[in-house]
Amino acid sequence: MRHGAIVLGAGLLVLLVVQGGHAESRGAYVHGDFREGDEKLIVCRGHDLAVTLSEGVNQALLELRDMLVAASDDAERQIIYQELLYPTPAWQALIGAIEDQACELADVLDHTSRRTILRGPASLDVLKASHSVVESETYFLNTQAAITVYIITTEAVPPVE
Repeated sequence: MRHGAIVLGAGLLVLLVVQGGHAESRGAYVHGDFREGDEKLIVCRGHDLAVTLSEGVNQALLELRDMLVAASDDAERQIIYQELLYPTPAWQALIGAIEDQACELADVLDHTSRRTILRGPASLDVLKASHSVVESETYFLNTQAAITVYIITTEAVPPVE
């Protein structure tokens, strides 16, 4: 498993997750496909934590959706994020999970997604900010031992099965 340390901080997390589009470098998920060198991922070891964090951020974003959609440009949206999203308990919980190392910001990860655990609200797709959770397998170091992780993503994901 190749991954980066948690050194990016809250400011860069903001850029990865909600500002101007997608975090990951490999685009939409197709379960069963190997995603080599996927970049800038939020990776959690716990299923329930990843779901709780995603649902919380989605709810906070849903409350701001109309205002974000009506914003005249990315700069105006960024102000809304800074003033109204980032201070929310949901966003702070996501930052806290990363700081506590319950989740991490992985610079690069090789993994194979297996299934969609949570599909974020379609109404947030227009903002490219719908947070979904994908169960994925990655390999411990250079062994054949697979580790299951839960990736919080704003990329398109297949439906929950």
